[in-house]
Amino acid sequence: MMTGVVKAVFRASHVDGFEPMAVVDRVKEGIRDFDPSRFVSLCCARIDPRRDELRYVNAGHPELIIRSGAARPILLDSTGPILSSALFDIPCEQATAALGPGDSLLLYTDGVTESHGPGGMFGQERLVSAILGGRRGSDLLDALLSEVVAFSNSPGNQDDITLFALDLAEPVAADDVVLGV
Repeated sequence: MMTGVVKAVFRASHVDGFEPMAVVDRVKEGIRDFDPSRFVSLCCARIDPRRDELRYVNAGHPELIIRSGAARPILLDSTGPILSSALFDIPCEQATAALGPGDSLLLYTDGVTESHGPGGMFGQERLVSAILGGRRGSDLLDALLSEVVAFSNSPGNQDDITLFALDLAEPVAADDVVLGV
């Protein structure tokens, strides 16, 4: 039921122009009456191609990763806690980061970094190393999934795995791009 509330709230956020902070505030209000032991992590981001800027709110979700050229990927930390009725009064913040032509963005769930294998968890360092391999877009996603499956030695994981890659190889023609995970 909580997932349905989150999806409905995100869709209803069109009245706020899908502004990341407004989406998170709506989700917080939507889950206010749920049992305090229930929670959701959420990342909502909006790309403004006119400003080469990413605006985002990360409520307890794994770090967004920006890759800009050959530089080491930039990890964008959480800007607030997981969303729960128990943490309703703890604020989240909206942050910005540079994101323009030639850059790429990766969003993922903790099922990627917390996949278990013989050597422990897949971890963030393996994820960052995979990103440095030069793959982009769907090639990167396929390679990451293959690495996680090979590492865990199992096609079925204990947690969900969601990956989303956005490659800004060329300037974005749209007004804004809105992402939610």
